[in-house]
Amino acid sequence: MHYDQAVTRVNQVNWNEFGTNVSKDNGKLVNEFLKRLASFYKAECQIPKTPVYSNIAYLLGDTDLKINIDGLCNKSTNEFLEKHGYIEFIVSFYIQLAKYIDKHPNYSEYLKIYEPLLEIIESGGCFNINTMGIEIKGFGYIPLQGWYERYVHGEPGSV
Repeated sequence: MHYDQAVTRVNQVNWNEFGTNVSKDNGKLVNEFLKRLASFYKAECQIPKTPVYSNIAYLLGDTDLKINIDGLCNKSTNEFLEKHGYIEFIVSFYIQLAKYIDKHPNYSEYLKIYEPLLEIIESGGCFNINTMGIEIKGFGYIPLQGWYERYVHGEPGSV
């Protein structure tokens, strides 16, 4: 159920609109993502990783390091993701977690972690995430050094 919904949701994104919506709300959404991710690490007593490598399904026990989404996504989604590897990581982690949750529904609360980033994508916003930070188009930059310590208690990051 969650898996099918996740695949459908990703395939319904109008990838041609990516980067056309510059909004301060996108910065708030990135902060919310980081806050939710920090809460996950705290709740599961996991050592925090940089967000770009935070594959929650894998951290919860899924045996796949990264799900292959090529066969799941339509042509326009695959073409976009081939050019934007950082978005591909987020999308694949989201779909993989949805698939894992279908087998382990007790973790369903964690699917909401990726929600803020998906909202940015769906609204035509743009962000770039790597191991050093998250750049939100037209808004600012959030460095990821010490991100967990800043967000674990719900404090907003510096943008």
